[in-house]
Amino acid sequence: MHQTKLIDLLKSFSDKEIRQFEDFVASPFFNKNQDLLKLLRHLKKYYPEFTHNQVDKSIIFKKLFGKAVYNDQKMRTRGSQLYRLGIQFLEQLGMSNSYMSGELFGLEELINRKQDRLISYHFKQIQKKFENPNAKNELYFLHLSTFYEWQKNYYLEALSGAEFKHFKEKEEQAYSQTLTSYYLLKLLRQYALWLNLNNIYQLDMDLQFYEEVIELLMPLLNHEEPIILMTYTLAQMLRTREEKHYHTLKKLVTQFEEQLTKNQLEDFYINLENYCLKEGRRTGDVRFTEELFQLYQFELERKIPIQNGEIPRTWFSNFATIGTHLKHTDVAEQFIQQYQKYLPETVRTNTANFCMSYIRFYQSRFQEALQYLMWVNYDGFYDKIDYRNMLVCIYYELDETEALYAQIDAYKHFLNNNKHIMAEDRLLIFSNFIRFVSRLLKLKESVGDYKDPHLLEDLKNCKQITFGNWLREKANRLQENKKQSAFRE
Repeated sequence: MHQTKLIDLLKSFSDKEIRQFEDFVASPFFNKNQDLLKLLRHLKKYYPEFTHNQVDKSIIFKKLFGKAVYNDQKMRTRGSQLYRLGIQFLEQLGMSNSYMSGELFGLEELINRKQDRLISYHFKQIQKKFENPNAKNELYFLHLSTFYEWQKNYYLEALSGAEFKHFKEKEEQAYSQTLTSYYLLKLLRQYALWLNLNNIYQLDMDLQFYEEVIELLMPLLNHEEPIILMTYTLAQMLRTREEKHYHTLKKLVTQFEEQLTKNQLEDFYINLENYCLKEGRRTGDVRFTEELFQLYQFELERKIPIQNGEIPRTWFSNFATIGTHLKHTDVAEQFIQQYQKYLPETVRTNTANFCMSYIRFYQSRFQEALQYLMWVNYDGFYDKIDYRNMLVCIYYELDETEALYAQIDAYKHFLNNNKHIMAEDRLLIFSNFIRFVSRLLKLKESVGDYKDPHLLEDLKNCKQITFGNWLREKANRLQENKKQSAFRE
């Protein structure tokens, strides 16, 4: 049963969920086939990898049916039945995690059964829960508008004309406001998604419809829901790229942090991070790098990056390398030692060693940096580029001239052979890096009167480049050495 939908589904369950699923299958309300409970309890012993030979169908068949002749169709049927129970379990889990959906379904049943005394009680109980939500999102506004609609329909039948008129005047504005909030938030989130996709893939989509509807709906709200205001500001930041929207969004997220779920916080911070990354890359302004590191530290304090017990590799690397770039090497190294255990096991060693190489490089401990880098074995495309960038810089500092020339040549061929799969801005960043390293090396190895008088100016004007500060520092030092040599002569 190793390569089946059932095994794939069970692998996706957390430790808590696999225990809950066993309780679910053991419940007679959901399952009356004891074979399925036996099958799950057998498979559970080999969770989460399910690679043991005891997961083989023929062995499981004997566990379930004793000495009976093996019947593959019977095993497939039991596997399919348990898989369907797994999907039902996820449906129940989703309903319990979805804000108020269970209460609303229960209320609907009471209304259908015309249980007036119970309905009135549950109206009040559900109203209280809506007044004190843990967080607000599209589902909150959708469920609240559904609640108002059911109230209206129920009282339309239950109350006299005068009583209903009083109720209608009281509730109609709240209903329309809630419904508008739902559609506006839904539109804003979709609009922000398309803006992000436009920026990433240069889609050049026409989003005028979204913009017109959003500008029409925003003034209709006579109150400012923080989640709507934050999402609107996010969309403005993505659309205009103006820095004022970044600072407004950051302030709002900090101010209303307690009203957001962890997923909402993560979503806003990812967008704030991406803004700093892109603007820093576009302008070369170190302020954006400093802002980015502040965001990372803020997130780490709140354990936002830790999802299902793991920190994404890219986030981990960015924290360590950006902290090092800003000369917070002690903070970066302490972070690596404390948090590398949260990296996915498949990338843990490579990522930690690369980050340590980066730190040792900026501490001018170049041999150690090279040693850490030699322990790295990257497979990913952009990982290989990061590796090459680091190796080029280390060879330059160690005066490994022949190795550096060979690495530069190999790097140029690598970029040329893969330019069709790289975004233009990223190709330009890496091409500029290797071009300026080549100019530095030529000046460094030159004898006589050879000069590169525009090197510093060209580096200063080049915004789209990696290791820009290091390159400018090396160029300055070479120019000073050349001047001193000329003076002595």
